[in-house]
Amino acid sequence: MRTSTMFLPALALGVAGAICVAAPSLAEQITYTMEFIGTGSLGSSSFSQADVTLTMVNDLGNIMYDSAFMLYEINGTATVSVSGVTGSTPATFTDPMQFYTDSSTLVGLFDANVGFDVVDLFSAAFSGYQLGGLTAPITDTAQLGLPGFSGFPTDAGDLITTGLGNDTTSDATFTATVAAVPVPEPPIGRGLSIALAVGGTLFGANLLRRRFRNPLT
Repeated sequence: MRTSTMFLPALALGVAGAICVAAPSLAEQITYTMEFIGTGSLGSSSFSQADVTLTMVNDLGNIMYDSAFMLYEINGTATVSVSGVTGSTPATFTDPMQFYTDSSTLVGLFDANVGFDVVDLFSAAFSGYQLGGLTAPITDTAQLGLPGFSGFPTDAGDLITTGLGNDTTSDATFTATVAAVPVPEPPIGRGLSIALAVGGTLFGANLLRRRFRNPLT
């Protein structure tokens, strides 16, 4: 009985260390995309009735509620891809960008430095939406660009877009997909986990060696 009592703490220590190594923590990553058909330019490249896709990859935990404007917001880096424009897409917006919703009828992508929205999508399907994941894409009428506006800066040049028809509106599709991703363990934590696993195993082995060299009676 004394032998078992001495060995169990060592075994538990080794197992705890092994579990710590084998089970990294996970974060919920969310990917927002807004896709529409537009006409305009990206830097020196012009496009007409091309597929434009805006993308932001962020952490679900970064969503916040702005009580002053009564909006759900998430700030981060966004990119733009334009079909038919090669060598420069996806381009990265150089300003701080923000997806937001009024949790009623609107989701938009806002350029914080310019002070205007790249695109606004209007749909009754956004009622109660708080920028989390969606079970299905939402497609509805969007407002694009501003007449005479100089554009939104990217690392490939300014993005200028207008819609089809009356040059201000177009259908757009918004998606928000959540996926769990591993979070890298800090070096000190990783070292501690390994030390726990190895140390616990060696401690247990040492107890076993002591047990066989000095049998308990």
